[in-house]
Parts: sequence; C-alpha cells; structure tokens
Amino acid sequence: MIFVHALGTALIDTGSTRLTPASARKFAMLLYLSAEAGRPVSKVALQELIFPDQGEKNAKHSLRELVYQFRQAGVEITSGLEGVALSVEQVASDYAGMTAARRLDAEQVRAAAGGFLPGYAPDYSEAFSEWLSSYRAAATFDVCKALLRELARSKTVADWAMAERAARSCLVLDALNEEATLALAEVLAVGGAKAQAVTLLDRYIEDAGRYSADLRLPAKFLRRRLGERTPERFQAAIASPFVGREREMLILADHLDRALAGKPQCVVLNGEPGIGKSRLATEFATTAMLQGVRVERATARPHDAQHPMGAFVDLVPQLLALPGGLGCAPESMTALTRLTRHDPAGADDVVASVRRSEAVSAGIIRAIGDLVDAIASENPLLLWLEDAQWLDEMSIAALGSLTKSRDPRRLLVIMTTRDHAAAQALARHAVGPATVSLAPLDRAAATSLVDHMLAGEALATVESGSWILDAADGNPFYLNCLLSHLRQTGERFTVPASINLFVDQRLATLTDHAAIVLETCVLLGKYSTLERLTAALDVPQFTLLGALRELERARVVEQNGDQVQPAHWLIAESVRRNAGRLATQLSHRRIAALLSDEAARTQSAALLWDCGEHWIAAGDAERAATVMRQCSRHSLEIGHPREASELLLRAAALAPSPLKI
Repeated sequence: MIFVHALGTALIDTGSTRLTPASARKFAMLLYLSAEAGRPVSKVALQELIFPDQGEKNAKHSLRELVYQFRQAGVEITSGLEGVALSVEQVASDYAGMTAARRLDAEQVRAAAGGFLPGYAPDYSEAFSEWLSSYRAAATFDVCKALLRELARSKTVADWAMAERAARSCLVLDALNEEATLALAEVLAVGGAKAQAVTLLDRYIEDAGRYSADLRLPAKFLRRRLGERTPERFQAAIASPFVGREREMLILADHLDRALAGKPQCVVLNGEPGIGKSRLATEFATTAMLQGVRVERATARPHDAQHPMGAFVDLVPQLLALPGGLGCAPESMTALTRLTRHDPAGADDVVASVRRSEAVSAGIIRAIGDLVDAIASENPLLLWLEDAQWLDEMSIAALGSLTKSRDPRRLLVIMTTRDHAAAQALARHAVGPATVSLAPLDRAAATSLVDHMLAGEALATVESGSWILDAADGNPFYLNCLLSHLRQTGERFTVPASINLFVDQRLATLTDHAAIVLETCVLLGKYSTLERLTAALDVPQFTLLGALRELERARVVEQNGDQVQPAHWLIAESVRRNAGRLATQLSHRRIAALLSDEAARTQSAALLWDCGEHWIAAGDAERAATVMRQCSRHSLEIGHPREASELLLRAAALAPSPLKI
C-alpha cells in the first residue's frame, strides 16, 4: 500500500520504505504515478519528466532501474507496452481522505494548515515542475472545498474554535479565498476581536481590489455590518466550550432557513434547569446574527403571569428601535403606544373601555404583527423569549398569531422553558410549534468539557475528572459549578449533597458589600443597570467598584448589554432563598421608590407593573394598592377587563378603601 502524506509534510510510505524529497527521482516518480493511479503512463513521458537531463538510452535504463527498486521495496508496479502504472486500490493519500470525508477532525484541519507538499520544489525538470504546479493547484482546490464544508458546518453548530481553524487553514492554501476570509472575520468579531476582524477585511479589500473592484463588495458589506452591530453573545467573559448540541443546532438552523424563506417559525426549547437551554439559544442567536438576522430577547418573570401582554410590553420598545420599526402604520403606532405607556390623566369611561376591550386587544395584536412585518421587510427577525413558563396567556396568543400568519413573514420565535406547559399553551394558538427537548450531555461531550476546563491544572487527574462527570450527570451548569469549586478550593471529591447547597456555599464566601450588590442586582431584575445600582445602593463608587470586581472574579454576575445580572438563575434563587427579611424589604422599598420616579417621568407601563410588585414585597400595602389600581386602568386601556377586575380585587385585598378608577 502506498500512502502519500502531502498536508503539512512531503512523505510517501510504501509499507517497508519511507521516501522523502531527498530521494529526488524516486519521490517524483512515485508521486506522479500515485496521482495518475489506474492509468498507464507511457515510458517516454516518464523519461521526459523524471530524467530530462539524460540521453534516451540512459533515461530508459534509469527508468527500468527505478521500477526494479520499487518492486524490491514491495510496490506492486506494472510495466509493459502500455506504460508504467499503479492500481487505484493500492494508492491512498491524506488529502484524498480529507476531500472524501463528510466531517473533518482537528488533526486533518491542523495538517492542512501546514500547506500542500510544503517546501517541495524540484528544479531538475521543467516539465515536472509544470505538472507539479497544476497538480498542487488542483489538490489545493479540493482541500479548500473540504475545509469550507467543515467551516460551514462549524458555523452552523457554533463550533467557533473549529471554524477559526478551518478558515485559517484554508487561507494558508488560498490567501485570497473570499469565503474563508469573511468567515474568519465573523468568527473574530464573535469572539470579541472586532479590531482584528476589521483589519483582516481591510487587508482583503486592498488585495482583492487589485484584481477586480467587484471582489471587494462582499467584504465591504460585512465590514459595514460589523461596524453597525457586532454580534452580542449574552454570556460571561469566561465561558466554557459549547459542546454536545450539534443535533439541536441543526434543527434550529433548519427552522431559520424556513423563516428566511418567508415561513414564520416557532421553536420551544424545553429542559431541566441548568441543562443549557439559554446557552443553546445564545449560540444560535449568534449564528443568526452572522446571517444578518436581527435578534431581540426578553425574559419573563414569575409575576408576568398576571401581566397581560407582559412579554410585548418589554419587546415593543426594543422592536421600535430597530431599522424599519417606525415604518408601521400610524394606527398601529397608536395601539403600540397604548400598550407600552400609561397616562394616568387619560381617564376613559370604564363601561366604554370594557365594551370595546376585545377590539382594543385585537388591535394591539394586529399592530404587533404590523411592527414585525415592518422590521422583517428590512432584515429577518428572531424573537427570543426566556423562561416562557411565566408568560401570560395573552402574550402566548400574540406569539401564536405572529407565527401562524399566511402572509410571508421572515420571523423565527425561540422560547425557552423548564416545563411542557408553555409548549402546550402555544400549540393552542400557533401552527405546529416545534419542541426541542434537551437531554443531558453524553459522556464524550461532558468529558471534552471537563478536559478543557481542567487543562493545565495540577488537580486534573483521571479520578477527579471521572468523579465530576458522575456527579454532574451530564448537566452543563452542574459541571461548571463542580469544576469551579475544584479550581477555586482545590478540594477533590467534596461537594454538598445538593447543587443548591453548593451554590449557597459559593455565595457564602462573598464579602458583605459584594453580597448586598448581588442581592440588589437580583431584586432589580431586568432593570439592573450600573446607573440604577448606583442610585439604589447610594454607596461610594469605590465601594461599588470593589464589590463588582469581586462578583466578576467569582463569576456569579455577568454583563448583558448595559445590564448586570446573575450568571445563572440558580444563583438568583439562592440569593432570594437566603436573603434576610428586613434587609430585603428595605431593598424592595428603595427599588420601588426609584422605579416609581422613573415610571412617572417616562410613563412606562412595564415600570408601572414592576413598581407594584416591589411595593408589595416592601410591605407598603397602601402604595402597592395605588399602583395596582393604575395597572388595572392600563389593563382596560389595552382591552383586558377581566385582568383589570382581578387587579382591583388584589388592590382591595392589600388596602381596603373606596376603589377609584
């Protein structure tokens, strides 16, 4: 068996012998015959290629001698009147295996980065040099196609490390490959190296422009897109590798393709806490952004179940800020303003509001559809709803109406939930929502995660790694918690009986200042910005900076845009579970006052509803009841009288008094 090693090296194995370019004539002849395997090559052609500097008689003799030496080495080479040949069955090569593979491994991609027959440039035969040049070009083209296939697959499943390696390997072989250049720029931007991405594109634009101005257009378009909005990954600065979710990513990619074709889609990601629903949605949102899709995310909270259209109270202001958002009809803008703003002075007659409630509610849903269509006409849109188990029925109905539209609509809705109830509720309103249930990571994926996180650590032993894998049972969040505990404390095989207790113990090591800042972040929820943290805590900036630095180092908070939030919902639950009653009430009172002032300035309906919950938690029944009455009026304004009456009953239960609307 002859095996040609051409990627990253120049070797030919014949079983018992290994040839290198140092054996110039032998290597050249066997390389040529291997490339032409299955086709007899005339002896005259071989003499002109391999022995151009010898006379005809000497060339014939030298050729016969080489054939004899190959046979002595075990090479089954045939020589007759038709010429000299090798059979196809006895020849293989690393690049042929690479081009035939459906999926490349890291070793193949790494080998390609070394170039094709690097350093091999014989100069004794002009004819052979010309053949070698065309052979190298054809083989390089095939290898680049294989790398680009792997690059596309890696981007689809959010394997950014492999995507970067494949792109760089392709550029080694073809320095001006457009697809590899653009993909590498995207991967660099996703990883936070935006300056490097722009520099790469600028260099490509300059080099490609020497050949044709048209070659620069895709790079210029991508450069402008990266400049407008670098994809946000919504994850901590130190993130574990994304592994074991290729099947789910391919399913989401298929639904995105349908959405891009104008068929609105809805996918529900379902799974136990910590299984990786948000991480999957995060990585997929990033891949969607790279395709020019606009991504908007909203998170439901427990009290949103009583807030009619609560999801869209948050989403609509974000959507209006997108390109095309202001292009919806004026009557739609009026309905959307009614949804997101509350004017206490605009007192409508209660009876009239109840009578026209269905029309008002239907009008708001139509207006949301109009807004989505206006945005999707500019760019495809992905709406990402976190914790959908807390969505109210009206929000689910509105989402269903968006995805069952018969008109073309480039929209994909992704919802994450811990139970099946949200998917079942959506099925009553939408056409065929797809449910993707996330299972624990398999052993191979979990092992690769552990190996990566413990790489270079003195504590990285087979026993400790195996124990962590068994304890986590494929849950990515548990894996990260156990690995962090091992790295921070050095304690092996010691984890609390439950993961909640483990999270509690991690947070118990925080200083008082850091714990207070973390608790305030949790209580503020989606309103937890640096500006509001400063106002709510009323502490010196130096103290706040020190606390935030401690929280970031412990990896218990992360920054999502301008928000400062717990790194995982289990951390938030631990904070709520262990917070002192009096301190929590005082924090809620401070936050309620802060948000009430902001709601009065902005007339924000979302702030209004949250203020009521904070006043209730603060134990101020009178103020809570006042806000509940205002929320009741807003429910009437958007066409939901039943919810309005329920809020009035809640207000009456909190602070009995004559109900004034």
